[in-house]
Amino acid sequence: MPEPDLGASPRSLRAAGLTRDPFAEPGLWPDGEGYLDGARSQILAQLAAPDAYGAPAVLLLGLHGMGKTALLSGALQTLPEGWRALALSAAGAETEPQLLAQLARSLGLDLHLERPTPVLWRELEDELAARLDIGERLLLAVDDADRLEEEALGALLEHLAPLLGATVGLVLAGPPAFEEHFDASLREYELDLSVELMTLGPLNEPGTAAYVSQRWEAASVGDKARRRLGSAELARIHLLSGGTPGVINDVARSILLAKRQPWRPLFALMGVAALLAFTLTLWIPEPVPEPILPPPAVVEPEPAPELEPEPEPEPEPEPEPEPEPEPEPEPEPEPEPEPELEPEPEPEPEPEPEPEPEPEPEPEPEPEPEPLPFPPLESRDPAHYVLQLHVLNTGARAQGWIDRQKAPDAFSWRQRNRGDVVVLYGDFASGAEARAAAAQLKAEGLGEAWIRRVRSVLPELTPP
Repeated sequence: MPEPDLGASPRSLRAAGLTRDPFAEPGLWPDGEGYLDGARSQILAQLAAPDAYGAPAVLLLGLHGMGKTALLSGALQTLPEGWRALALSAAGAETEPQLLAQLARSLGLDLHLERPTPVLWRELEDELAARLDIGERLLLAVDDADRLEEEALGALLEHLAPLLGATVGLVLAGPPAFEEHFDASLREYELDLSVELMTLGPLNEPGTAAYVSQRWEAASVGDKARRRLGSAELARIHLLSGGTPGVINDVARSILLAKRQPWRPLFALMGVAALLAFTLTLWIPEPVPEPILPPPAVVEPEPAPELEPEPEPEPEPEPEPEPEPEPEPEPEPEPEPEPELEPEPEPEPEPEPEPEPEPEPEPEPEPEPEPLPFPPLESRDPAHYVLQLHVLNTGARAQGWIDRQKAPDAFSWRQRNRGDVVVLYGDFASGAEARAAAAQLKAEGLGEAWIRRVRSVLPELTPP
């Protein structure tokens, strides 16, 4: 029988009495019948009934790993008769042209994407209107909608808002912070669109235990696993995963299906004992060797010096006779005086070297111009872009953060209507310039910047 190609070891699966890895597949498993707590069961039922939506647009909010993708996929597979699902993932459709391409593929349209985007949107609107005329109802579901660029999200809402209603629904899934981006797009494009919120939270400890136990029993041989799950193991899984379904699978596999080696504790003890023995040898001092002294030298007695005989006195020499006086020599004639030589002319003094000119002092480098502060938002072009960096509690904290930057004059902060303050940067005429500046700030470690139009920021601020 061939081994199953699963995430866990086949040996550990056989030892536990399992036919497959119960934690290999995310989402609703098996066949959409996996454990769901009360909140997720209710949201799944609501998503699968577009006729009962409380608003034409739905925001499915939850942190990463909470099961948004699984619930959205399960709901789209069980839509009522007459409804057609258009499922998109913003992971590959962040820009407006990419979003148009995915919408065209889901509708089976052959669009020439090199044409202007307004022309492409008009063709998509005509296609949707034609489908509605023949009685077809559409539900557009966008997963990871927080990855859509501001222009792409605004264009999607602007062109679909007139069609949303009883026959066209829109579901956008993203983290809780996406709600603020969604509201900003509605204000920027001046859209009046009602929204229904569905929020996912982590599982509680009984929910985590039921989630793991249901998967474990469903993967066992004949619904009878050889190994039963203990309450301590289930509590540890919940503690390490925080009740997040996307994390529970990995934590449960590492705890319940880890390769067990009975000799590993013994090897660990042997290693500790060897380390202690080696440490003790370092503490035992080595004996100090005694110095080896050389043997004493034998001193031989010196022989007594022999007495030398006294020398005999020498005889005195006889006196020599006095020599006769020599005759005085005749005086030599005086030499004639030599003629006097003319004095040599004195050399002319060399001219003194001219002093070298002093080097001119190097010009001091001109100071770099300081960045000019940007004009206040009220005096800017409403169609321009500005980067929103941080939201803080007080203006003192915002000013302190600005003062720590290399170019503090390039930043500013303003108080918002809700009482907090926001740090702003730049004044850009196009979205491309704003995206380049946001990428530069991120590379400098200043965090993610939110690209916004000036007209969408002004209504949130208190008057200066």
